[in-house]
Amino acid sequence: MGGVAGGIVFAAPEPSYHPLEYRSEFLWVPRVDDVRIEHGIPCLLLQHPAASFMVIYFHANAEDLGQIYILLRFLRTLLGVHVLAVEYPGYGMCSGTPSEEKLLSDADVVMEFVQCHLKVPQDRVVLMGRSMGGGPAIYLASQHACAGLVTMAAFSSLRTVASSFATMAGWLVDDFDNAQRIRSVRCPTLIVHGDRDNVVSLDQAAILAQACGADVEEQQPVTLHIIPGRDHNNLDIRSDIISPVMHTFPGIDKGNPLSLEAADVLLEKQCTKLAADVLGRVPFHPGWVPDRPPFAQVRMFDGDEEI
Repeated sequence: MGGVAGGIVFAAPEPSYHPLEYRSEFLWVPRVDDVRIEHGIPCLLLQHPAASFMVIYFHANAEDLGQIYILLRFLRTLLGVHVLAVEYPGYGMCSGTPSEEKLLSDADVVMEFVQCHLKVPQDRVVLMGRSMGGGPAIYLASQHACAGLVTMAAFSSLRTVASSFATMAGWLVDDFDNAQRIRSVRCPTLIVHGDRDNVVSLDQAAILAQACGADVEEQQPVTLHIIPGRDHNNLDIRSDIISPVMHTFPGIDKGNPLSLEAADVLLEKQCTKLAADVLGRVPFHPGWVPDRPPFAQVRMFDGDEEI
């Protein structure tokens, strides 16, 4: 995660990808029905032929969809799920200026799209967020009765992260009060945190675990998974993410397959245009085309297993 605020809280990197690099996996979720496609919310949709659940994934600060692509492929293959990863305003190919309000508004749009357009019921959705991405994941879980919530290195509130940077505290614009919102979560929850995290202290994970579901009548199981020796950014995909998720949600790779036929039309829309504010910060000219095969067509292996 990045630093504190006023352009420091939201530390978007230089965009690392172009939509044309992810043919058959890149789609734009429309914010408003009549706006141009390039003003929608960029997402990566990685489908699994036998998936019965969908993971909606929210990435950390200081990264974008291109930088988490391999992680998404691991999640898709090893968990046996569909994965929909969401970009943030001002990050990657996404138009707009980043703020908590806009990020959460886009999260609402994506959740409605998943339920109404892709026809995935909320009880088949697992929300997952790392660091800053824990904010929109917790927010949606507080609004919907989803199948589960997974946070990794998430903070209880942004203000608590900044409290150790007294000279910067006055810059705070957004708060991301995850500790308050998680009180309304009514689904099984897994909170993953490294015990050597020097960005978001371990006690914040304990605060989230204690508050989770506190305001709902039927509290669901909450698992606090502390990983010895891990800091904020070095979680191992298999042992620190896949394994505890499978243990907490043992049925995530079972059940009737979810068909996402409604996504095919949007996945076929290869938009070559970008919003004006995006063009001002991307390392691509307007007519740029990839000079290599799309990442979606590149075979990658982890040992003997294709991801």
